[in-house]
Amino acid sequence: MSRNFYELVLEVAKENGKLLRNWRNLAKQVARAVKEIYPGARVFVTGSVVRGEAIMGSDIDIVVALPHEPGPREAARIIAHIWERLSLPDTHPIEIHVVSEKQLNKYKELIEIE
Repeated sequence: MSRNFYELVLEVAKENGKLLRNWRNLAKQVARAVKEIYPGARVFVTGSVVRGEAIMGSDIDIVVALPHEPGPREAARIIAHIWERLSLPDTHPIEIHVVSEKQLNKYKELIEIE
């Protein structure tokens, strides 16, 4: 028996809900993956999960701050490395922002992940 569209949407929502509830552990995994290739990088979580306002459709905003201004290819390489290391489903609720440390001031609430 094949699943219908609504069953698939419900399954994805449940999977993403588990990831959202476990955002701190997920953020630590992201930080470890980033520091494998950029030991000097700083990793933060921002947005609705930090404010305690996350709902089922929210994403987990993770900011990777480098000491220098990252180019698009460098940012893409970091993001690809994270996906590879964490083996996340295609429908994961994580959004990665790769910025320079100078750009951190544009984020209001930041929790640094060690």
